[in-house]
Amino acid sequence: VVMGMDTWLIPTMSFVRQPNLWMETVNRVGGTISFAPNFAFALAARRATDEHLARWDLSKLRLVGCGAEPIQAGTLRNFQTVFARAGMPATAALPAYGMAEATLAVSFKPRAREFRSLRVDAVELCESGRVVEVAADFAGPTQELVSCGHVLPYHRVDIVDDAGALLGEGVEGELVVYGPSVTAGYYENPASTAASFVAGGVRTGDLGFVHDGELYVSGRLKDLVILNGKNVHPQSIEWVAAEVPGVRRGNV
Repeated sequence: VVMGMDTWLIPTMSFVRQPNLWMETVNRVGGTISFAPNFAFALAARRATDEHLARWDLSKLRLVGCGAEPIQAGTLRNFQTVFARAGMPATAALPAYGMAEATLAVSFKPRAREFRSLRVDAVELCESGRVVEVAADFAGPTQELVSCGHVLPYHRVDIVDDAGALLGEGVEGELVVYGPSVTAGYYENPASTAASFVAGGVRTGDLGFVHDGELYVSGRLKDLVILNGKNVHPQSIEWVAAEVPGVRRGNV
């Protein structure tokens, strides 16, 4: 409304039935900005055929935001590789973090830069919450996490422990979001408001950390699997299971 932009909305089930409908629409209308969750990136890249890619012109697609669920670096890389064949810019994939209570965006990858990921020692992350960057040939178990970029102006994200104490850069904790876009509470629900909101901010229930000034979201506090006293992120198990031959991607 403010910018006078045309908008096309594709219902989720229409996309699921016809995954090529997404990029077909972008090609037809000259789309410049689009957003979808990680599973849509994976499905769209898998269903695009050589014929589609030769016919589509995605050169105007400046930003393709990815959020709403855990973001896989491999999924974004494959998406970029596949749709580069149709002219999509190398910087288009845009990992982002947001939440309804913050109406809506919290952080974005810088527009003119390709997305970044960080490979970390999975044992250190699980056992101590410390973020230890490792090389691709590291012998131990690793987890690759995607940067969601910088927090938006006039907002901030604190990383806190279970007691609400601030943690330093490179330590995993709960994300608490502050800023003018954060709602004051849940409508007519004082109990939930008291449980989730602090002065001027909201406890998100999401886990993450800051590295080189950028926000990484690593999981959900309530989803953690505690095994022999160690925290295990369920998506790290799911992503490994998805690589088993015969398991359909995006269905774990």
